[in-house]
Amino acid sequence: MERLSETPTICPVTVTASALSNKWKPVIVNRLLDGPKRFSEIRRLIPGISSKVLSQNLASLETQGIVKRRIVADARPVLVLYELTPKGRALKDVLYEMEKWGLEWGIEH
Repeated sequence: MERLSETPTICPVTVTASALSNKWKPVIVNRLLDGPKRFSEIRRLIPGISSKVLSQNLASLETQGIVKRRIVADARPVLVLYELTPKGRALKDVLYEMEKWGLEWGIEH
């Protein structure tokens, strides 16, 4: 496989790894691939994550332009949804490949 970039100062792999820099960010993005979710829904779908850690990671992903926080004001009570931006949805294939690798080479190997 040919490398896409030979630029010594900025490695595209490092940029991608930085975007998904901890164990929770890829899981959060993966859970949002099937559509917008409320905070409580995301937390329920990710066993072991605390509200504080989820909140911090969502804020970071929002700052990175990967997740968008949308307020639906006409709902009562006001509804806050988190959804992927086009930049976030573009990580779908990356996450798929990570999942494939994890299934093949994960804990048992």
